[in-house]
Amino acid sequence: MAITVPKPSEEAQRALEAGAALFTDDNLLARRLTQAPVGLRLLTLTLDEAGALRLGLQPAGWRFLASDGKGNVISGEVWATQNGQMKLNSVSRDPAAVAPLQVAEQIERLPDIQGRDFELNVLRIPGVLLEALLLKPKAGGDDLIVPVITPSPELRVSQVYGANDFLSSIQSLVARFRKLDDLERAGH
Repeated sequence: MAITVPKPSEEAQRALEAGAALFTDDNLLARRLTQAPVGLRLLTLTLDEAGALRLGLQPAGWRFLASDGKGNVISGEVWATQNGQMKLNSVSRDPAAVAPLQVAEQIERLPDIQGRDFELNVLRIPGVLLEALLLKPKAGGDDLIVPVITPSPELRVSQVYGANDFLSSIQSLVARFRKLDDLERAGH
């Protein structure tokens, strides 16, 4: 397999287990989630970092995914708190949570991906509501980025971009959001 999913840390798994009962009184849901077969590493890129044309990524947490066997997706997200401890901060039945795995499956047969081994991470730029796959080559080389959710007409979902090309492509999007932030700070 060309794309592999990293194993969640034990600390993230414990945070998921500790918090699941707080988010739902559905014991079956909590059990399915805490036995989730998939955990996706979440990385964030701030608007400032995106505007700097470099990948200054911060590990943010993990998304755990499970299915109820009927096609319904259950997800839980564990994030690092300000003091660095992991804590479950959301549980959802949002089918979009599994989109990164669906896109990863779609692109595995592309020439840029075939014959190479990558580690899959999920990249978020919260300020622009963008989520993408960040594929780190195991044998070295440049990272590849594949948009999964994007408000930008400049980016295509499931299109493979080199990291530099991706960052160049989002410059106008980042600039628009910065302008909105500037207007908000000015009180307009």
